[in-house]
Amino acid sequence: MLRPALLAVWLSLGVSLTLAVEPTPPIVRGFMVPDEAEADVFPAAKSWGANVVRYQIDPANFATQRKQAVMEAWPALLEQTIAAVRAAADAKLKVVVDLHNFPLDGAERTAPATWALPELEKNCVRVWEDLARGLHPYREAIWGYDLYNEPVEVVPGFPDGREPKAWRPLALNLLKAIRAIDPQVWIIYEVGPWAGAEGFAGLEPLPDPRVIYSLHFYEPGVFTHQGVLDVEGTAFAEALKKTGIAYPGKIGDELWDKARLESLLAPVDAFQAKYHMPIYVGEFSVVRWAPPGSGARWLADVIDLFEARHWSWTYHAFREWNGWSLEHNGQFWMNGMEPPQPAISETDRAVVVRQALARNASR
Repeated sequence: MLRPALLAVWLSLGVSLTLAVEPTPPIVRGFMVPDEAEADVFPAAKSWGANVVRYQIDPANFATQRKQAVMEAWPALLEQTIAAVRAAADAKLKVVVDLHNFPLDGAERTAPATWALPELEKNCVRVWEDLARGLHPYREAIWGYDLYNEPVEVVPGFPDGREPKAWRPLALNLLKAIRAIDPQVWIIYEVGPWAGAEGFAGLEPLPDPRVIYSLHFYEPGVFTHQGVLDVEGTAFAEALKKTGIAYPGKIGDELWDKARLESLLAPVDAFQAKYHMPIYVGEFSVVRWAPPGSGARWLADVIDLFEARHWSWTYHAFREWNGWSLEHNGQFWMNGMEPPQPAISETDRAVVVRQALARNASR
């Protein structure tokens, strides 16, 4: 039966419930893939053991590449997305369709002014209505619609960002628009800021029983992103100063190990214990040039934490930017250097992820 706490929230929001039991999506494990991915990325992901891909769509970037306005370019991106879902379905994969950036021209995604633009909701509603209609014939391949990637706004007093006040109302309107077309598809709601676990503190479920709640996990950032942030345009020597951070061990003034990582999931654990809603880790990763053994150990620890909680997850990312690649060695790379070469033998990071994906075969 529906849990009392969850039932009370939905009834307080005026939701009429006809379900006798809580709906539960199948647990999935796989990869995030870029919208410019070649069609062969899907059978390749399947060969690793994945049963899902999180397919990111970026209307602003797509339009810029075509030298068009965002909504002028949107029909072509819609067709590309439909084709990608068909290709993923042919490879026997489920798909998370991820709106990775706003369908707006020249807008800074972290700026409060962006969240106040009247065309924001208008364009997002159109995008999701078009996706829901265009993908309806392929609904069996859809695991969920990820409404928006990493909602955040940066304001005075919140240099690392906060959840925009406009995010939940916008998400509710997008949910309503999709439900008018598809009452059954699962909706994925990312918390803010940046889909961080702390965004689950005090979170109440949306007034819909078929919602999956999502976080991204890159903690601690100075380890997972070492040599990544603020690298472009810097000297090679300066970039290297940001690398060499090992895990587990003391990072800054703190000891970082599996127990420390688990402590950061406390808000998500509390939310799930209260409401019993499905959780999905849409992104997690560590840069491939972390010190030898560190990346594999971190991946093993976080995947163990997700698996112990029966959470679905997608590794960031498969055949996208080489810094996250499981198929390249640990050689440092930055813009302007020669392209990195694939590893001669399977990396220890690849072994960890491949073994974790093997759990899909037992279902």
